[in-house]
Amino acid sequence: MKEEDIRPREIFDKYLKLTIDDCEIFFKDEARNNFKCPIHDEAQGIDIFKKNGFSYKKCEICSSVYVSPRHSLSEYENFYLKGKSVNYWSKVFYKKTEDSRKQKLWRPKVENLCKSKFLDLPIDHYSIIDIGGGYGSFAEIMLEKNPKNIFVVEPNKKLASICKNKGLKVIEKFSYELNSNDLPEGPKIFTSFELFEHLYDPKEFILDLQNIMNKGDILYITTLTSSGIDIKELKYHSKAVNPPHHINFISVNGIEEFLINQNFSFIEISTPGRLDMDILLKQKNHIENDLLLDIINNFDEQSLIELQKLVAKNKMSSHMLIEAKL
Repeated sequence: MKEEDIRPREIFDKYLKLTIDDCEIFFKDEARNNFKCPIHDEAQGIDIFKKNGFSYKKCEICSSVYVSPRHSLSEYENFYLKGKSVNYWSKVFYKKTEDSRKQKLWRPKVENLCKSKFLDLPIDHYSIIDIGGGYGSFAEIMLEKNPKNIFVVEPNKKLASICKNKGLKVIEKFSYELNSNDLPEGPKIFTSFELFEHLYDPKEFILDLQNIMNKGDILYITTLTSSGIDIKELKYHSKAVNPPHHINFISVNGIEEFLINQNFSFIEISTPGRLDMDILLKQKNHIENDLLLDIINNFDEQSLIELQKLVAKNKMSSHMLIEAKL
């Protein structure tokens, strides 16, 4: 898979330009919330770079990367309601890439979930609770597998309406508003895709879900990670480092430690990414490591594909999959 397959350069660059505009419109005031590492409250954090006026720190304990100081939650909420980049993503970007994303991203996610070793029962015995389901693309494809139930949790009224028009069951709430009465009985899988990096407080997100999970329920989350080779090397040049959208990059070690401390019984963290080498190849003018630059310049396409497999296998891709059972 190539980045162009899911993020065509012209419309993606337009989205990034609108994001910069949004930073100037919605985050004019100085950020004052001294936000701690989402995993380690006791860590002070090391200043590593700034981008679009947002300061990023790295946790000296787990190497997670996060925005701090942080603007108020209300400023982020206003941005997500009215931001030009948010509107462009939903009305232009996603519509133009939806078919490709279904085939390249969502269908493989469905197939992988159905084969997860965390499942004690066939998938049709589970209810799927998809948090932040957006356009409902994952839920649409998941329906083909006949789960017991599938609910999209989506607080955005426009997106919730789109999901309803697709015949999906929708809970119009934020995740922290969910309670057990909103959910069906029986075993459940709580899914969340590419949402974690956007959250104001990712730790609270996990704790809120844990409060409504029953013994044997499963978390299945994908997100960006600071452990990824492309984000580590490109730093603020990385297009994934995209404030105010992406403000958390939890490390592989950090999220594993957190879930262990929260008494999840089975945990597996993997990085099944497929784009790191393609991204580095396109942005090689920002690579500072001489050995990595030599590899990017001299490996042929097949060798880069094999290297990408090694990167994913060794948990060094920036696309992270979190699976945990309570």
